[in-house]
Amino acid sequence: MTRQRESGRNTAIWLVAVTTAVALAAVIGTVAMARTLGFLHVRTNLSQAANLDSARPDLAVSPDGNWVAVVWTEEYSPGVGDHKGDVYLRAASEDEGGWRDKVLVFDGSEIESAYDAAMAISNTTVHVAYVVVDDTPGYEKMQVRYRDCSLSSGECNPEQQAVSVPSWYKITWVDIAVGENGLPHVVWSQTDQYGDDGVIRYTNLLYDDEKQLWQWSPAERVSLEYDCYRPAVAYANGYAHVVWEKEQDEPKQYYIGYGRRDESGWETTKLSADQTTLPPGNPDVAAWGNRVFVTWDWCSDMDPNPPCNLFKVVYRRSDDGGSTWGVDTSKTREVGTGQLYYGPQELAEYHSSDDEGVAPGDQRDESLLGLQPSITLNRDGWPAVAWHADRSEGDGTDYVIYYTYALTDGQDHVNWITPTLLGWGGALRGSANFGVAQPGPGEQHVHLVYMQKSGTGAWEVFYDSNEGDQYEHIFLPMVMRGG
Repeated sequence: MTRQRESGRNTAIWLVAVTTAVALAAVIGTVAMARTLGFLHVRTNLSQAANLDSARPDLAVSPDGNWVAVVWTEEYSPGVGDHKGDVYLRAASEDEGGWRDKVLVFDGSEIESAYDAAMAISNTTVHVAYVVVDDTPGYEKMQVRYRDCSLSSGECNPEQQAVSVPSWYKITWVDIAVGENGLPHVVWSQTDQYGDDGVIRYTNLLYDDEKQLWQWSPAERVSLEYDCYRPAVAYANGYAHVVWEKEQDEPKQYYIGYGRRDESGWETTKLSADQTTLPPGNPDVAAWGNRVFVTWDWCSDMDPNPPCNLFKVVYRRSDDGGSTWGVDTSKTREVGTGQLYYGPQELAEYHSSDDEGVAPGDQRDESLLGLQPSITLNRDGWPAVAWHADRSEGDGTDYVIYYTYALTDGQDHVNWITPTLLGWGGALRGSANFGVAQPGPGEQHVHLVYMQKSGTGAWEVFYDSNEGDQYEHIFLPMVMRGG
């Protein structure tokens, strides 16, 4: 009797295993017909560090659309705070089986810790720029450092120092772009030690023929005024394009600034009208050929006491490499519809993801400040934009990610798809960043990375796309042990 029961149980397990294998094979075949089993564009926890804050992710797609890479900062020890710590990189290829392991770009400690990181890709090389706070006693300083890593081998070259300033300065919001020659261009905001009097600065990597070595150019000042913050940079057709926000409180003056650089130097202008209330902020820029797009969030909260919690998402466009931006600043339009900001229609409004329990004057999380729209252009020069928002209208219970993209050109603006919610709500998400793979007919393959709060209360970095619902799913039966 015992042998018969064992035989019957083994037969049942064997049947379940065969059934499961057949079902799984069918699913794999279905998925394989839709896409070669390699990099599946499904939601993935990239940081996998539930007890450490992982923050400020940046994402880039290789020019051929094959590689996707993400960098972020991560606490070197639980509770360090302010997102100071290590810099990590992860990459995935359409030709390989999923995400590679984490690569440690910078190893943080009590003495040296990374505060912010950004990246760009040229061919199969990842270019990473990051801000390091160096607290070596007696030699305290802030630096912008740089490393390039091979996507093919997964190995990184030695670290370089691009900029170093004494500790009575503060460096924040670094960004990086790569020129046609594969060399990096880096921007950052440099303030006093209290975070005031910000100016936008720039450097790039050059070959010194006389010294016969590679070196970083002397830092150049981009913004002509003070109180300039949160820069972003793009590069195309021989021009570096830089945007930033002007945020002056006494007397009040707010606008979005733009600078264009070629070998002869910098030209600067304003992309938004001067404001004394309703400040614009968090700009981002993307360029392709002669096409340049700039997006930002614009405060629409009439409360005279900041901080602002209600925003609109807008953009401006140049078709001559940033030389002109239309007749005047009234050409500002809404992301997702193309409606004029100064037009008769009401634009959509979104709550900021950083307004949960924040009183005026309190410290706010820079990773969640405003909507932080991120823009990229596809290989045809059309924009895609992602941003975060609090869908619970200020309750701080439903942080979400929105995205939209354009595929065609209208008479006076690009034609966007309706702004779309990524995945589902209910999770606390923020600090979205965006990339676009090669598009198919009438669609766009988008890659997104963002922060999401884990059950431990720490922030983790996640990847997602707009293709998750295209993959088949199977629920495997659970085999219970008999007694």
